[in-house]
Amino acid sequence: MKYCFMLFMVSYCNFHLSGQELYRLKVSAVQLIEKEGVDYTHRVDHLMYTGEDLFCGIRNARYLVKMNANAELLANIGRPGGGPGEFASRVLAYSTNGQSVFAVSADKLDHLQHFSSDGRYVGKFPIKPRIWQSYSTGTCNTFGVSADTVVLPAPPQSGHLAYAYDFQGGARPIGDLIFDKRDASQLELNPFLNDTLWVYGDGHWYAVLRFTSLILKYDSDFNMVSSFRLDNPRLTQLKENLDSLDPSRSSVPQAMFRDIKYHQGFLFIMAPKTLIQINAHSGDITAMYTFYGDEEVLSRKEVPHELNFKTFALMGKNRLLLGPAWIWDHDLMQVTLPTL
Repeated sequence: MKYCFMLFMVSYCNFHLSGQELYRLKVSAVQLIEKEGVDYTHRVDHLMYTGEDLFCGIRNARYLVKMNANAELLANIGRPGGGPGEFASRVLAYSTNGQSVFAVSADKLDHLQHFSSDGRYVGKFPIKPRIWQSYSTGTCNTFGVSADTVVLPAPPQSGHLAYAYDFQGGARPIGDLIFDKRDASQLELNPFLNDTLWVYGDGHWYAVLRFTSLILKYDSDFNMVSSFRLDNPRLTQLKENLDSLDPSRSSVPQAMFRDIKYHQGFLFIMAPKTLIQINAHSGDITAMYTFYGDEEVLSRKEVPHELNFKTFALMGKNRLLLGPAWIWDHDLMQVTLPTL
């Protein structure tokens, strides 16, 4: 069965905050165009757009989904099973550079599976130490990929933030821990303080510490270029709200940052109820975005004042895809950014 792709209207207002703009954007729903034989039945937990293809990580699924820019389902990447190119348990994390897709499953954290962008299985290589991440459920973008390198966060006992692998599995450590034994009391409360998200753009690697406001910038050889902290009253309040949550509500501490992308000289980072746009050269916050639903979205069920997204993809013509919206199963939302 096929559904039409919904057109959307965009409206926004902005507020001046210390040289930064806070935009409140109205989002609308995207209806997927289904294809026979392509399974898409669960919530989207991670999105990556390569300029041609949109890759989706699906909650608890043992495969990835490939779409085009019009939300037309094209193919599954991988499939359930125990053989080459198959996943015996859910896909925990994946990343792509447009030509290659790398994925790791929750039951086999000691190796990556390598696919071409059209879904063909290429091979696998071991990762030592095994991948480290603080997500308890869903598919995440823990690691980054460039044209010839995969970067994976390292467990804290390794003494490093991450490891860089070539596509054959050769590895080298990257970066010293930001939080170490001198911060034992903080690490006892949250052992994931060194947990990072990685992205590559224009010859540089960027790492954001998911539980703090620190961003690290490296050159292509992983020499430290600069570091900067995100300083904004809204982010401070969001962090305080997370820290005040009852720890019994979650099996893991609540991370401040959920997803990171590089686009046209800017870093975009997803925080609770807020997308942050950062000048990748200076580290300055240039804009922040919050989201609310249009009339069609609001008619579905009672929704919070500000929608809380986990992942996003930056498409052509300033178009932004977001998902999942609050607790909807596999809906994507869309809006046009006013600042690019």
